[in-house]
Amino acid sequence: MAMSLFALVEGTRLYVITIGIDPHKSSLTAVALDGTGKLLESRRITVNAAAYTTLTDWAARWPQRRFAVEGAAGLGRGIAQLLAAAGENVVDVPATLAARARLLDTGGIRKTDVADAVSVAHAAMRRENLRQVTAENDHTRLRLLSERRDDLARERVRLLNRLHVMLRDLIPGGAPLDLTADKARNAAARHPARHRHRQLPPRPRTRHDRRPAPPRPTPAHQPDADPASPGRDALHDRQHARCRAPDRREGSRSRR
Repeated sequence: MAMSLFALVEGTRLYVITIGIDPHKSSLTAVALDGTGKLLESRRITVNAAAYTTLTDWAARWPQRRFAVEGAAGLGRGIAQLLAAAGENVVDVPATLAARARLLDTGGIRKTDVADAVSVAHAAMRRENLRQVTAENDHTRLRLLSERRDDLARERVRLLNRLHVMLRDLIPGGAPLDLTADKARNAAARHPARHRHRQLPPRPRTRHDRRPAPPRPTPAHQPDADPASPGRDALHDRQHARCRAPDRREGSRSRR
């Protein structure tokens, strides 16, 4: 069960500072909230060998503290295990619970690393039945190594099957069952590819092929127009002037 929001220190009731952590692959964002949910300070830390020391040195100013890590069994497993092994109070906040808290706090309008870390801390303050993170023992480490070994063995079998399929097309009779990388390389060198790329002759034309369109005949040379005959532009100018000339009959009627 998670720690209470209050602690008694020499008869004085003090708020417990909740430090919410939003982990990422290359960095993590930590925020410190007091018992009322007010943001005291935030810190962005690069994930490297000194990340744990940087985080604990920054959090040392609040002796009464607890850590809330989003996804302590997933992306935040490393920092959560380091804190739990050092005796810190660490709780695991599921990602769905943190997303619900962020939606209630901000209305889903903004999403930043600091806002995510604040939502993680708020979720830890509102829920008292979160999973307490405990330091892993040797049995857990051995289980992780065994799972990793099984993954590598399955990957090796998959690659060998792909090599067998490729060599079956290149070598008559296929490749031996006890295939290794050296044996596959030597077998491929002794038996070059049977189907080599060669340039095929051009396909003969048939009557169904589209024939190119015949070239268009060039227009014959037209002789120049007779300079004595009126051109098209001259006729157009005469018609335009005739339309714009005033009517003499209308002028005579107006004088009458």
